Amino acid sequence: MFFIYLVGLLCLAFSVGQCQAQLEMKHHRRHDEIKDIFEALEKKKDPQVKDNQLLKSWFPIGKKYLNKVGEIEKNPYETEVDMKTRAKFPFKVKYPAKNVCKTKQCIEAGLIVRSNLNQSVDPCEDFYEFACGGWINTNQEDITTQFLLVSKKLKQQLKEILEAEPDPSDPLPVQAAQVAYRTCIDSGSRLKSVQQPIRYLEVNDPAAFIYNYVLGRQAKPAKYLLQRFSICLGGGRQAKPAKYLLQRFSICLGGVPANYLIWRIVNSLSYQLTDNLRQLAYDFEAVYTGSADHQTRWEDCVDTVNDLVGFAVGYKYVKLLTTRNVESLVANMKVVLKSRLSSLSWMDPQTRAAAVEKLEAMKEFIGYPDWYNNVTYFNGFFNGISVSQHSHLYNWESLSTYVFLRTLKSCLDNVVTQTPFYHQVESLVANMKVVLKSRLSSLSWMDPQTRAAAVEKLEAMKEFIGYPDWYNNVTYFNGFFNGISVSQHSHLYNWESLSTYVFLRTLKSLRKTNDRNEWPISPTVVNAFNNIQTNSIIFPAGILQPPFFSLSRPESLNYGSIGIIIGHEIMHGFDDMGRQNDKFGNIVQWWSQQTLETYQSKAECFVQQYGRYRIPELDATLNAPALAKGVATKGENIADNGGLEMGYLAYKKYLSEHGGFEPRIPGLEKFSPEQLFFIGYASNWCESVSTESLLEDYLSGEHSTQRLRVIGAVSNSEQFAKAFNCKAGSPMNPVNKCSIW
Repeated sequence: MFFIYLVGLLCLAFSVGQCQAQLEMKHHRRHDEIKDIFEALEKKKDPQVKDNQLLKSWFPIGKKYLNKVGEIEKNPYETEVDMKTRAKFPFKVKYPAKNVCKTKQCIEAGLIVRSNLNQSVDPCEDFYEFACGGWINTNQEDITTQFLLVSKKLKQQLKEILEAEPDPSDPLPVQAAQVAYRTCIDSGSRLKSVQQPIRYLEVNDPAAFIYNYVLGRQAKPAKYLLQRFSICLGGGRQAKPAKYLLQRFSICLGGVPANYLIWRIVNSLSYQLTDNLRQLAYDFEAVYTGSADHQTRWEDCVDTVNDLVGFAVGYKYVKLLTTRNVESLVANMKVVLKSRLSSLSWMDPQTRAAAVEKLEAMKEFIGYPDWYNNVTYFNGFFNGISVSQHSHLYNWESLSTYVFLRTLKSCLDNVVTQTPFYHQVESLVANMKVVLKSRLSSLSWMDPQTRAAAVEKLEAMKEFIGYPDWYNNVTYFNGFFNGISVSQHSHLYNWESLSTYVFLRTLKSLRKTNDRNEWPISPTVVNAFNNIQTNSIIFPAGILQPPFFSLSRPESLNYGSIGIIIGHEIMHGFDDMGRQNDKFGNIVQWWSQQTLETYQSKAECFVQQYGRYRIPELDATLNAPALAKGVATKGENIADNGGLEMGYLAYKKYLSEHGGFEPRIPGLEKFSPEQLFFIGYASNWCESVSTESLLEDYLSGEHSTQRLRVIGAVSNSEQFAKAFNCKAGSPMNPVNKCSIW
């Protein structure tokens, strides 16, 4: 009897083993099939076919096979949580099929993210190349970034709206934008209207032609609203923005004359300022036309600038200048200008003489509103350039960008941006604030009084997400743009009408009390901001879309992408700039001296860290090893690091509130949610850039290069090292790390 029982057990074991082997082979085969699906998706993709069409045609197949996912290949960087999950399932299945996201958006996210990666690179050696190597290889023929790609997409949407037949049911401003755009894009109309300003000014005021006369008319700016050279007050650091948003003093080349804004201050200075500006204009003219005595004139120009700076030093609000601004901008200005001056050596005498003659002719138009700034749109007259086969593409791109994104674009914002999902972003922002409040309350380097003030400022911080509520109110929307009139026949008339509308709105706003609830920027801008003068953070609809945000993909990518951008902007309220403004935005030093000194000591670590990074692409251009500028980029680097830290903590908070896990992304099953969080962060900064563009950012930018923004921040993250199991001392997990928040 025992023998029969033993034989039965052996047979049963054999059957189970055989069944297990068959199941193992079956799951391997199904895993190979799903891999084939994604490879086919990539190979079949036609540049002429829109992504949504491609995914729509393949989605039924992907859904069918995703339901059968069994064997998932082993993750060499798996976490302890991953190993425990894998141990629960037989046949080496690390994650069950039911925990793989099966939506079209997840399939799309998996396809995009996987194509961005270069998985031949160890993420602990070079995380930027690991996360962006595939993207760079695909886009190496273009000079672009993730931000520019999204901007291009929005411009295309804008173009389609502008070129559509006007619909009587559309809001009136939308119809006006369409009419004005068609008039503007009509090159024949523009070339005809190029003669109109001459007749217009002859009738109204012939003296407006005279260059010197215009510069002498600063005291009567009513007719010269947009002169090229002017002193303006507005748009900078404000002392008490809780009530009025007026800058105390600044110098600008372009904009509204200052005595139209705060005439009591400027009237007493107008003659001195006008003389300085006139001389400055002449000096720049001499330098850029390559006069024989250009070096002498350059020194005179520098002296003139120094005189203006000296004048500003006597003004009591000059203390608002910061070392960050001075170091990142002023120090590099001389390098840039000298480089451009040296490039004039290629001009032969005949070309230079022609340039001087042309300049003399051109400056007659400076008195006409905004012509000097915008002669590009009348290039057939000024440059004699014939219309090429590419002119249509050039025109819509440049005109819709400059003309309508500047003025009439707001008429179309409500059409482009209306997407009702911003409550999810609001929840994300709320989570970021919760974790930062907790961190602020426990920071040892802040004294109790400063910590309390920091928490108050965080709680008072206002957020603008998506677009204004009144965009959905057609009556209010029409009223907001009341006063704009457009013509189907005259681009000049439309340009003047739009300029007048913008200027009058600016004047009307001067006597209004500052409204912290008023939207500060166009919703279609693909960027994010912290307005420290109002203690507010702004996340326009333009940036709340893939690859930065998507409603239907796992939150690991959302927190890693837009979440860290949100954290970055919040942190600016508590850095070397934000510390100068209180919870209302008023300029108040709310940090104690001890806290300030401790912060500066900790910030020096970031200066040293980033200052050691090389930018080898610039070595040949600079004829020396190109080291990153740790001082000039300090504020942005600290915000990057703080945003990454707060973003990760906020994501872990989200996980704890939603069962502790998220579904895997198809095609990326081997990556944990924590790993995808960091991959999402790096994907924000994938770029393909020219040496010239890189040099320009290097000389005058306040941000590190995209690559350094990634490796610099993750190198300071203990969570990153843990997620990817990086050995201590590896490039992405150095022993010594910098930390403030």
